[in-house]
Amino acid sequence: SSPETASLITQMLETESDDSEFALNAYRIALSEDGVPVAGCAGWIEAREGLSSNALKSTMLLHFLGKEAWSAAKPNLQIFSQVNIEREAGALQLDEFYVLPAFRGNGIVRLLIEEQIRCFQDRFPEITKVQIILANQNQRALRAYLQA
Repeated sequence: SSPETASLITQMLETESDDSEFALNAYRIALSEDGVPVAGCAGWIEAREGLSSNALKSTMLLHFLGKEAWSAAKPNLQIFSQVNIEREAGALQLDEFYVLPAFRGNGIVRLLIEEQIRCFQDRFPEITKVQIILANQNQRALRAYLQA
């Protein structure tokens, strides 16, 4: 059900894990002048403690869904296993970008990228690489990332 799904997502996001986009502390949110959220993105250091973000997400889903629901969903999850996003261990991953349509083209993505990099370099000065994985040849997103 939708409320149950929302509750599970909330629980996963509230889990303090710096190593995937499944945690609230992974996100940076841009606010309008009125204080309304208009954009955001997630950031984490891939495999910082040796466990890939994919493995961590799988473990979290198993934990929060439970063994029975995980087993029931397994046939559908096979589709996801065929999609393997190569992420470099130790690199800052920036993902899950979204900007409300009315606010696109204003440099918000650049500001979010700069803020994510600054925040992570303050905590982990050894970071030397940032990765943004672009899906489906999204030219508009590519232009925004390149301008950053």
